[in-house]
Amino acid sequence: MDVELLDEKRESDYAEVFSSSSNHLVYHSLKYRSFLKSVLSDCEDKYLIAYEDGRPVGALPAFVKRNAEFGPVVNSLPFFGSNGGVMVHSKVSNPVEVKTGLLDAFRDLTDQEDAAASTIISNPLQPDDEIYEALTHYTFTDDRIGQLVELRNFNSRGNQDLSEQLMAYFHRKTRNHIRKAVKSNVEVGVKNDPEAFSLLEDLHVNSMEGIGGRAKTSAFFEAIQNNLRPNHDFMLYVAWFENRIIAALLVLFSNKTSEYFMPATDVNYRSLQPMSLLIKTAMEEAVRREMYYWNWGGTWLTQDGVYDFKSRWGTEDYPYHYYIRVRKPEILENSKETLLNAYPNFYVCPFQQLKR
Repeated sequence: MDVELLDEKRESDYAEVFSSSSNHLVYHSLKYRSFLKSVLSDCEDKYLIAYEDGRPVGALPAFVKRNAEFGPVVNSLPFFGSNGGVMVHSKVSNPVEVKTGLLDAFRDLTDQEDAAASTIISNPLQPDDEIYEALTHYTFTDDRIGQLVELRNFNSRGNQDLSEQLMAYFHRKTRNHIRKAVKSNVEVGVKNDPEAFSLLEDLHVNSMEGIGGRAKTSAFFEAIQNNLRPNHDFMLYVAWFENRIIAALLVLFSNKTSEYFMPATDVNYRSLQPMSLLIKTAMEEAVRREMYYWNWGGTWLTQDGVYDFKSRWGTEDYPYHYYIRVRKPEILENSKETLLNAYPNFYVCPFQQLKR
């Protein structure tokens, strides 16, 4: 088996590997690579693709962030916990061999880059715990709980109304929130234009400021529009009340998964529960598109409130892990703030492992 760096001539081979399995998430796709290259303009993509007898059999996406003082950091993948790790073509007869070759190549890449640290974020639909445990030579791990809804449980063409199917599946509290939004005359629709994205950005920034969080930059909102196709790769759902947009939800569609990517609500109208109605509406569309999964993304083990909110939508748990290899232990001598400034949008190490 040969492992090569992805170039333009090999992109169709990579796309074949990606589309071969419903377990490959949007984060592995070439469109998401284009999005990341726009957002992380000072970083370099290093995507690996494996061949056997000339056929593409697997791939592993990665980005490198270089820093003159501390050295490079390699992530598969960067940017707010984007899942990476190995992809294997569904028709491969020996997937373990392909995964082994790709993980060996990823380790060689980090050595060639003389990286201070590297991280692989596994795929909740294909966690591969045993092989990552055996082959990543990790220093630390960091755990997450993926929460997904199995959309194949629903049928948009059956006798029962799709809305009724979903409402019966949700927790009582969630059903009540949806009904409150409807009774309050909250309306929902889709607006994929630049004006709607500007409103999403304003809502997002205000929400993050309210909780002391890190807001995404304007480059994020521009990159979505420049690299993904409206109505095909994404939909921006909006909720309005009395002619004012009070909430927005950006959903990505790729392969067989719909991604709950960015929600934002005007704090002054949160009690009307507009986001609950937006989520239900977006789920209905995902079922109609014959998506297999609704992916809520990762939840930290300490985020009890977030976990409970997601679970009331009928989620199932899909644990996954960050596998962190620290090649230069001196990187741990820095503060959290120093590393965040040196490697924005990249994962370096669990902050509790820092010496200061």
